[in-house]
Amino acid sequence: MGKERDLSRSRERIFDAALQEFSARGFAGARTSAIARRAAINEQMIFHCFGSKEGLYREVLHREMARISTLLESREGADFASNLAFGYEAICANPAQLSQLRMWQWEALEGKSSDLMAERERRAFLQAEAAQLRHARLRGELPQDLSEEMMLMASIGLRVVPVVLPQLARLITGLNEDNPRFRRRWSKFLKTLGERIATSGSSAKKSQKRSAVTSTATRGSKIRKMAITDLRSAP
Repeated sequence: MGKERDLSRSRERIFDAALQEFSARGFAGARTSAIARRAAINEQMIFHCFGSKEGLYREVLHREMARISTLLESREGADFASNLAFGYEAICANPAQLSQLRMWQWEALEGKSSDLMAERERRAFLQAEAAQLRHARLRGELPQDLSEEMMLMASIGLRVVPVVLPQLARLITGLNEDNPRFRRRWSKFLKTLGERIATSGSSAKKSQKRSAVTSTATRGSKIRKMAITDLRSAP
């Protein structure tokens, strides 16, 4: 039992150190020796626990996606505007989530647009988020002419741009991204924007219903007129 607890603690220290190292240097630049120093453990323990540097990288991705998936599931049914603001606030509040974003940035810088590690798992994670948007669109809460894939791309961009390109916040607004005033303003903007998008979807659905009702009433009127004409012309 004692050995199992020690191994579990070692795994947690390795995980925390790896998240920092991969975030700071990317997969290619990270060294298992540096991770071992951060974790204050023997380097061989990394290979004992995770098999390889790639195995460790996959585990870091897996854990963070599992945590975010749990967050998404806990908010299933929440409106688009609230989720948009919540997604940004969650990144700001959780350094681990920002670290994973840095890992994705490193992959892009290293030219890895295909053959991504844990690609199937990442795709499933994103498809689950797209499914929530699709259900909202089918309920009439989002515009019918916007695909959930493009909506997901846009919503991710809105949530992450200030934290992955913090210089933009300062250049445009004069405030640093980590300034509480900027974060309140951006969160409020996201909620307002999300509400406008949702409102346009709801208005479009109401308009479609009104058109359908009008069309049905018009057809009914024509049928009644034809029936009256037939009666009048009858011998």
